[in-house]
Amino acid sequence: MLTPKGNEMESNPFVSVIIPTYRDEKRLQKCLDALQNQTYPAEDFEIIIVDNDEKENNHFSIKLPDNAVLKKETTPGSYIARNTGIKHAGGQVFAFTDSDCVPDPEWLQNSVICLAKGNDRIAGRIVLFCTSKKRTIAEAYEILFSFNQKIMAKSGKSVTANMACWRYCFDYVGEFDATLFSGGDTEWSHRASGAGLNIVYAPHAIVKHPARKSLKDLLIKRKRTAGSFPITSKTTRQPVFLLKGFMPPFWEWRTIVYSKKITLYEKIALIPISYFLKIYNTCVKIAIIRGWTNPSRY
Repeated sequence: MLTPKGNEMESNPFVSVIIPTYRDEKRLQKCLDALQNQTYPAEDFEIIIVDNDEKENNHFSIKLPDNAVLKKETTPGSYIARNTGIKHAGGQVFAFTDSDCVPDPEWLQNSVICLAKGNDRIAGRIVLFCTSKKRTIAEAYEILFSFNQKIMAKSGKSVTANMACWRYCFDYVGEFDATLFSGGDTEWSHRASGAGLNIVYAPHAIVKHPARKSLKDLLIKRKRTAGSFPITSKTTRQPVFLLKGFMPPFWEWRTIVYSKKITLYEKIALIPISYFLKIYNTCVKIAIIRGWTNPSRY
């Protein structure tokens, strides 16, 4: 195992950065620009972009960095796209992020240093930023409830917007579940933790992620995450499931009321919105099981 010397390593493990993308060239370009500014030597990492557009011959206009390659995966789903990236990866370390993310200049360096301290996996810090001139209610909701990697790491999980691990983790546990449109990182994390592979929170391995800025964006996310794990039609008929699904989310309301991150106006607006989102999520789960709708892919 490598050992850190301050901020320097005895040797640099080769890193494969894996990025799935779906019709998101403008934001992908910003992600690639950030990866070209890494303090980690460019010769010691590769960037594998996996285009998940189902069109075989779609035009991809971005000029790739010298250490980047573009692969194609036409089967819908970000996790099967990540699996395609893994198949082409040559690194000792796999670092995952998304095309809408902006990695901090020291992201890879700090990820590798943390892994080299005897850790199998890391959950890097995700900093949400607003793209609206004036923060929207949806962005305030995201800031409160999205991407708390410190809490996720304590339960053995990490989202793939900012996750890194040694290659042997995938050799040992296997790839992501390619049938999932959402929650594949959680499902894989459960398998990794069950196999005894540890994970720690890495606060200095930072990736910036845009907060969703409209109610429509939040609903799209809820539809996608509602299909994360199979729920049988028998489950959706049980009174307990329906009762829990339509009860007010008191733990969210408590977070909203006591938070110092948002204004009083935002608190008042978010309480009914959080209840609406909970009901919508339950209804989508039932609709997916009944075959009335399909999960979103991104």
